[in-house]
Amino acid sequence: MDKPEHNRIREAILDLAESVIAKEGLLSLKVSDITKGLGISTTLFYSIFKTKEDILVALTCRAFDQVLGLRWWLNLEGYSGLEKFIAYILNEIQFTETYCLRSSISTISCNRLIFNKASATYLRNLNRLAMDYWETPLQL
Repeated sequence: MDKPEHNRIREAILDLAESVIAKEGLLSLKVSDITKGLGISTTLFYSIFKTKEDILVALTCRAFDQVLGLRWWLNLEGYSGLEKFIAYILNEIQFTETYCLRSSISTISCNRLIFNKASATYLRNLNRLAMDYWETPLQL
């Protein structure tokens, strides 16, 4: 399978998983429902995500990717570090209110049970994105 097709299926899995979690809750997320819903094989699913926990970590990575582009407070010129930090906090509040599901998934994916079952590849990506994001206040 070529890379664009792989990425398209990966995003479709994440979209469906996020929708299921939003409507029915985390415990309703089943690999078999995802594969049936998208008309893909279980083998294809597991070639993209090694574990169901990888989906949660990938959703968290997607949330971080989205919010990394919103770091507008870093470009504020003529403002003190405190003013930039306040802008950062306001952005966090807005993100949490706007994307409450992603914020919740982010918290869930930090759970030790989820973290211990997720694949190293997804965890490395999550750690990199989290580091990029959480270092932000230090860059003020």
